[in-house]
Amino acid sequence: MLAASFLALALLSGMEPDEVRIPPKSKASNVIPSYPPELLRRGVEGKVLLRLLISDEGKVLIVRVEKSSGHKAFDDAALDAVRKWRFEPATVNGTPIQCQTHLPFTFYLQPVK
Repeated sequence: MLAASFLALALLSGMEPDEVRIPPKSKASNVIPSYPPELLRRGVEGKVLLRLLISDEGKVLIVRVEKSSGHKAFDDAALDAVRKWRFEPATVNGTPIQCQTHLPFTFYLQPVK
């Protein structure tokens, strides 16, 4: 039953039954966004959801805020960092492809130990 459901889902999504799709992977050298100092001092936390268009070479072509944290400083920190990121590109049957993906960032304060 599960195999039939997966096959139906693959066909509905436009995939061929024997296609192998691998999503993009961020590179280990990518630097995480900096915590905005003013929001850190005030003890503010937040979450940003970005939408990215990644080239078949792993470059970020377009990045935009899909869901704002409600704080421009968090949104800008996430955008500024991700614009410099590089990815292992997504592939279909081993061939690199351009793709869109979502990337969440959570800015949170760690308790002092």
